[in-house]
Amino acid sequence: MSDPVSNADIIKQTKVDFNQTFGTDAGRRVLELLRKWCFKRDTTYTGSRDSVLINEGRRQILMSIENIIELDVDELIKKGEKV
Repeated sequence: MSDPVSNADIIKQTKVDFNQTFGTDAGRRVLELLRKWCFKRDTTYTGSRDSVLINEGRRQILMSIENIIELDVDELIKKGEKV
């Protein structure tokens, strides 16, 4: 029977995976597109409650991606980042 994988181990591997994916030129271009599509620099308010909820969901995904890339493992664990 194999040892269970700890949350810290999962976060460490996820961080490596995200850095490898978004650390390339292509990955940086994709991340920049995600910032445009996911309201990094724009308001999520559109006047429609449903649209705002959808836009906030998009934004939350982007924020999670950026947190995994930018924060160290200890900060991610403290923050309770889900992976």
